[in-house]
Amino acid sequence: MPAETGVVVDAECASGPLDYEFDCLPPGDYFLQVSTAGATAGDLRVDYTEIADDGPFNDDCDRADPITLEDCEFVTVNGTTVNACWETFNAGGCTHGENPTVYYTMTTPAGAAELDFANIPAGTYLTLLSDCAAATYIACSEDTNPFENIPVTGNTTYILAVGTTDPAGTTFTFDVKVVVPPANDCTPEVVASGGSASLTSTCCATNPGDPGSCPPGNQESTVWFEYQPSSTAKAVEISFGSGTLSGVIAVEVLWVLQARIAPVGYQQLPM
Repeated sequence: MPAETGVVVDAECASGPLDYEFDCLPPGDYFLQVSTAGATAGDLRVDYTEIADDGPFNDDCDRADPITLEDCEFVTVNGTTVNACWETFNAGGCTHGENPTVYYTMTTPAGAAELDFANIPAGTYLTLLSDCAAATYIACSEDTNPFENIPVTGNTTYILAVGTTDPAGTTFTFDVKVVVPPANDCTPEVVASGGSASLTSTCCATNPGDPGSCPPGNQESTVWFEYQPSSTAKAVEISFGSGTLSGVIAVEVLWVLQARIAPVGYQQLPM
């Protein structure tokens, strides 16, 4: 029989006239097996009526809506899964195979290091995919909110599947930010004698993982500078303007000699 190797996608058993709707059909050919008890065997009539797709346009991964990311700034995404179909895959605790799902694309800028999601409503979950095949997934939010520190590569397009646990679908909103660390996040900006630094933002800088000499809590966003004083200099005065920073600036000075780094002091400068 042609359908022996097929997968049962749904079934219904009832007495009398039967009107049954098979929803959210994946592409392919379908075989219907119809049977009765031997004592009640007889003639039947089978009619097929196709129902037009009235779900959101991005119900299909091939029609994913683009999200325009902004470096180090959250952007808000609004959408709906009302009348959207469930999918043929699950990703950990993100049950896209059971709940309505829609799709978005995101292209990361050069230098991107991670994605952060925030303000995810209850009953909404996010899965990051590398392509529409969904053979493997990169990360799944499950019940995590915020959903942060997801490693990504710059100049790469990712697929975001958004599912909701309400079978009928619902509207949703969430925020997403791409983290693009500054150039001196890990590699110091070299400042010549008597010069000024040009890379002066700590936005989206990462934590070096070393608490150093400063009290914890003030080094979550760290950038580096290398100053090369002249051979005649006895001391160096460094001034820090506030700009858009607020709170405390933690400055730790390290002295390099014979490939060794030694902390020589720090200052916490109140703004």
